[in-house]
Amino acid sequence: RVKMDPDLKISSGPIFCHRCGTLMINTGDDVLECLACNAKKDAAEYDDIIIVTKSNPKSFPSKLRLRRSKIQQLDRYKEESARKEKCPNCGND
Repeated sequence: RVKMDPDLKISSGPIFCHRCGTLMINTGDDVLECLACNAKKDAAEYDDIIIVTKSNPKSFPSKLRLRRSKIQQLDRYKEESARKEKCPNCGND
């Protein structure tokens, strides 16, 4: 576990517009700009912010896991389509 300086600001993600909620774009200037409503925010307010994000390991499955999942889905589809039953209304197979 990393010790954090208590004076640093911590954010849980990207910076969104205070007016409309759109993602703010850092143009490299001293201002963050919203492309949707043209709101501007002083970039200095966000100096020394550490953005912390976490992902569930299952959010980004491996290629092998994806392939196995697709094969299992195909097997289930074949199994379901192979069942033969008579129609309860007309008796047709």
